[in-house]
Amino acid sequence: MSHARWLRTLLAACLGLSQAAVGQAVCDSTLTPAKNPLAYGPRQDRCEGVYAVGVAGTTLYIASLTSRFEDYDPASDPTLHLSWTAPTTAPLFILVRAIQPDVYYRMDTQRPATATGYDWPTGILSALRLRRQDLGALAWTRRKAGPGYVRVHVPLSITRPGTQASSNGYSLVVYPVRDLQEVYLTLGPADSLGRPKPGQLFKRQEPQQQFFYPAERAVRLTLPRLDPPGLYYLQVSAKLANGSPAGAEDLLIDSSGR
Repeated sequence: MSHARWLRTLLAACLGLSQAAVGQAVCDSTLTPAKNPLAYGPRQDRCEGVYAVGVAGTTLYIASLTSRFEDYDPASDPTLHLSWTAPTTAPLFILVRAIQPDVYYRMDTQRPATATGYDWPTGILSALRLRRQDLGALAWTRRKAGPGYVRVHVPLSITRPGTQASSNGYSLVVYPVRDLQEVYLTLGPADSLGRPKPGQLFKRQEPQQQFFYPAERAVRLTLPRLDPPGLYYLQVSAKLANGSPAGAEDLLIDSSGR
């Protein structure tokens, strides 16, 4: 991209901030906006931008779960289309963030329960020159479980406008904050309370065998097609480079909307 075109994109992104209305934007109050024209804040129906460096609270975290994430050029694709099917009456929360060292970018939005898609302007992505490999994307909603609610993740499809969304499995991205020796997956059907069904796990602490997992480098994994459609339990655990346990992250996946 030429320098002049990059400046035009940057100015357009800044104008978006000045014209923003909160609407369905969901801003994370724990983030400190960067002292930057592209600072994290409300932009129309989303919160988006750059924030000051934060302190990670875990050794690793699940950064992305998508059924499809198409490559794009933020300089020539003015929008990306996010689509999903969430069988629930609750709103859907979407989080996209940078998975690069020293890049503190994030986008948050809340979509109504009746929505199945969202057109996301790429002005900020273009200004920051962020591509598909630089981003992780998650979406989740709430589901009744016993006396309370559980968070259920819905795999996103992110495509250029006009592209048909289709997939035979899911892409999972795990982001380690420290060097790891191994990453393990546990996966299987979940009951109505979100607990793994006894005896039905088809992955149990399965090592991913990538041999070394450097800190702040995304670990890209593939999950199989989840049949039959329904609710599934996923746990990602790890072992530190020194051999000690690194804790675990778990989530519920609803595969019924694929």
